[in-house]
Amino acid sequence: MSIHQLRPPFATKDDVSDAKYQIVVWVVATFILSQVLPIVLKKFGL
Repeated sequence: MSIHQLRPPFATKDDVSDAKYQIVVWVVATFILSQVLPIVLKKFGL
């Protein structure tokens, strides 16, 4: 029995939901970092 027989060859709803969640987390983290990083750098004089 190979691994291809154990796993379905398509993305499940859980896979798609997990991918959407990961994208949202990355976008939010990037936005927050882009807003906070300049303030922090100015505070340290960089």
